Amino acid sequence: MPTSLELISSIAPELDPQSQQVVDMLGLAELEVGFSLCPDLRPYIVAYLTAHNVTLSNRGGNAGIVTDVREGQLSVSYEAGGNYNSPYAQTPYGQKYLQLVKQCMGGVAFRTAVMPWA
Repeated sequence: MPTSLELISSIAPELDPQSQQVVDMLGLAELEVGFSLCPDLRPYIVAYLTAHNVTLSNRGGNAGIVTDVREGQLSVSYEAGGNYNSPYAQTPYGQKYLQLVKQCMGGVAFRTAVMPWA
């Protein structure tokens, strides 16, 4: 099974898995995701959470879902004032993270893991 760090390149190819930012955010994600939370999916859950956190960090305070990206003169637009049920809904990585966590709900892992929306 691949490690969370190894998955970063596949999940978020725009991120450098060897950068200090990714390594630091990965360490924080490892602490946030309980070890009993779906051990078979845990590396993916941690990797998606890391990609989500790095993506938000790189936005420089801009929140919301990306609505427009232009290449000439580089421009990125974000949805303003989004009505999000969760802060994880702000990136596709966070959305996938929530989906994976929800897949794990209902078992012993759900009751003993750190829940991201609590």
